[in-house]
Amino acid sequence: MANYIQNGGFEQSTATSTDPSPFWTGGNVQVEGNGNQLLGINNIRIDVGGFISQALFLEVGREYTFKAAVRNAGNSGGTLEIFITGNQIRSFNTGIMTREPYAFYEFDFTAINAASTLVIGHTSGSSIRLDVISVVPVKL
Repeated sequence: MANYIQNGGFEQSTATSTDPSPFWTGGNVQVEGNGNQLLGINNIRIDVGGFISQALFLEVGREYTFKAAVRNAGNSGGTLEIFITGNQIRSFNTGIMTREPYAFYEFDFTAINAASTLVIGHTSGSSIRLDVISVVPVKL
């Protein structure tokens, strides 16, 4: 199955940069290459109030699976929120997330716009780390 996320492991991004490009935009983030990654050489850290986003071109009415490796970088709570084109489709309490190792979070959603934007945001608490982000069509 094709992954609609480009650079989902941040391998093409520059370690220690606050710019997650290519393909991603974001704010209050840092690309890490210091051993905090799950796979490859990099991951992304989203600090409180931060976000990453990427344009996706999906088939309207088709079901997709979002999946990401996530870990809490500290010991306090907060919320990880996932939006597709401005609609919140899921949120996770980061206070109950593991610090070590990463845990995979996944869910299915139905595309309602062909030209969509995925936004992953983080509010309050400690920073979080993400790696290996994917959006793939659900098998028919």
